[in-house]
Amino acid sequence: MIFDSFDNTLPGLLPASFRGIPFFVPDASTEVGRRVAEHLFPGIDPAAYDDFGLSPELIDIEGMIVGDDYILQAQLLRAAFNTAGPGTLIHPWFGPMSVILEQPAEISFSAYELRVVRFSATFKRHQTGLLSGFTPTASLLMAAALSLVSLATSLALLPSKHTLSRLRIDATQRASKQVINYWNTSTGQASAQIKEALPGAPVSSPQAFAGSFSAVTDVIVELVDDLSNPSAIAPAAEAHSISSGLNAQKALDLLTSASSRFNVLAKDAPSQSDTVLLLGAAADALAKAAHLSVYLDHGSRIDALTLRDSLVQRFDTFTETLGQLYDGTFAAIASEIGRSCQDLRLALIADINETIGRLPVAQTLVTERPTDAFQLANHLYGDNAAAIEDGYLTIIARNRPRHPAYLPAGRIEVTR
Repeated sequence: MIFDSFDNTLPGLLPASFRGIPFFVPDASTEVGRRVAEHLFPGIDPAAYDDFGLSPELIDIEGMIVGDDYILQAQLLRAAFNTAGPGTLIHPWFGPMSVILEQPAEISFSAYELRVVRFSATFKRHQTGLLSGFTPTASLLMAAALSLVSLATSLALLPSKHTLSRLRIDATQRASKQVINYWNTSTGQASAQIKEALPGAPVSSPQAFAGSFSAVTDVIVELVDDLSNPSAIAPAAEAHSISSGLNAQKALDLLTSASSRFNVLAKDAPSQSDTVLLLGAAADALAKAAHLSVYLDHGSRIDALTLRDSLVQRFDTFTETLGQLYDGTFAAIASEIGRSCQDLRLALIADINETIGRLPVAQTLVTERPTDAFQLANHLYGDNAAAIEDGYLTIIARNRPRHPAYLPAGRIEVTR
């Protein structure tokens, strides 16, 4: 599915889907407003208006499917359009929504575009509740992250029920030792606060193990200075009054690195119980990293796209390792976590796609001789005097020259 990997995404297009059928979107538009009735009276110039509430949103989608199986995909899309009742549309900017195909869609082929099918459809937003409002993509992402955090803890607790006592204790101690060693190494970059959350010695019960890895990731989230609502993940946590110097990007990097490491350890674990415990720690860190993406201040569309692709790749890797549990004692919880990962991944994609539209486009300039940074900022942003200083600071931050007033000849990255 094109949501699962962005390696095959066409330049300038974003992925979407209707009733599970994936496609690309070059253009999309939405009609929004209110239902207003106008009343005219003889002899009275001003009209009277009655407001009858929100008008149903109309979403126009221009979509295309590209691939060797484009005819099969077109047939599946036709069946989806012919299905009665509301369906789920994954909008590339607004995220998941329930819609109804109010009028027939149009599917077209062309002899000049081989392996390509195009379609146009107009959907009407279907409100599942009485005047229920649209849920922002960030809220959907947070809810999906919390769900995966809960399932990660449940996964780590399962060896208590399905593993013999001696084997369970050995597996828990091995997994706990690996987690403690990771956070105590330079790779884990464990601060004093993180070390305080670690147990002094490897624990022997899955309950203690789940509590320990969750406590460490909660501390990382708490330490973020620019996090406006740390209680979204750790409700009982209190914000530190002293600045920790940890921003959302650094915390996200810490969590994603830990998740990747625990995932590698789980893939090569000596027993299935070890795999379950380490995957629980990996899922917990990955879910909280995805949640922190809401608080990142992306400098440009390229930055946001890079983060999106990186996190999606980590979800792919985690899901691949999770597949080791699909046959056996832990199959039920593994399938549930797999679905939760898919929900969180889609929510993450929708949220970043929605953000991309508001970000500046990064451009690269090539100069043949050294350039003064402030002079370049004046050239680029001089139409708005108030933007020159901010533009200068952005150029310095993105290119990191040795001297803040001197840009060497070559490639210079700017945003417009």
